[in-house]
Amino acid sequence: MGSIFWLLESQSALADIIINFLYDTIPKGLTDKNMRQKINKILEQEEGIAMASEVLIHISKDEIEQARLESELKYELDTQSNLVYAKREGIKEGMRKGINDGMQKGEKKGQMEIIDLLKSGKSPEEIIREYGN
Repeated sequence: MGSIFWLLESQSALADIIINFLYDTIPKGLTDKNMRQKINKILEQEEGIAMASEVLIHISKDEIEQARLESELKYELDTQSNLVYAKREGIKEGMRKGINDGMQKGEKKGQMEIIDLLKSGKSPEEIIREYGN
């Protein structure tokens, strides 16, 4: 790739201007018909410029592919991160629900034990003395 640019740069100041023009316009010219026609005219007139154009088009395609791959990777990482976050939030919610359910069951069990003690004939004072703080 470097040898193509050296060839073009060594020809004249005009080559420098054309190289800059190609570098700035080829990526834009890929989608603009008028720009593409102008680029094709220049490419038909000079073989060295045509070779440089091919290199620049290839570089542009590589950059587009790299951007696509980076986008895919970001999507995968975001999806993975969202799954981890959802799992952690689910675990937290499950723990909160489990604690609340356990406390309610424990409270009911304690109430039933107190009722059983009262039914057995113990007074509230005796229960407090025996089981209280």
